[in-house]
Amino acid sequence: MPGFNNRRISIPKDFWYPDGTDPFEDRDEVERRILHFQKDATELLQNIPTQTATPERLAWMNFWARSYAVSDATLATLTGRLRMMLTVLERMSLEAYLQVRLIMDPLSEERDTKEKKWRETMNRMRAYAAWCLWA
Repeated sequence: MPGFNNRRISIPKDFWYPDGTDPFEDRDEVERRILHFQKDATELLQNIPTQTATPERLAWMNFWARSYAVSDATLATLTGRLRMMLTVLERMSLEAYLQVRLIMDPLSEERDTKEKKWRETMNRMRAYAAWCLWA
């Protein structure tokens, strides 16, 4: 995609409870599981190359942001006990899951070489990034 060579990905450092508060305090088990997911997700960002934005990185960051937003909205919904919002979040999560499965599907093929599987997966990531930018 033209225009990606001079773009960088900007990732804020230490944005998950940077004030040092303990987010796990006074939480039930479900809320703790969501918080652990968020903590693990933010740690993933520490190893993302930011030198050059690529369609693949853009697609990955889109999935990361959607997953984190769903977890954050779920946590907020659980504390407010809003059942309708949970139904909406379930739909968003299912759509993201199906998109990731479709993109990663070539990796499960037995008949192709590893290189061909990854090439097809990266092509699908590029297509997803283009769709995100268009939509």
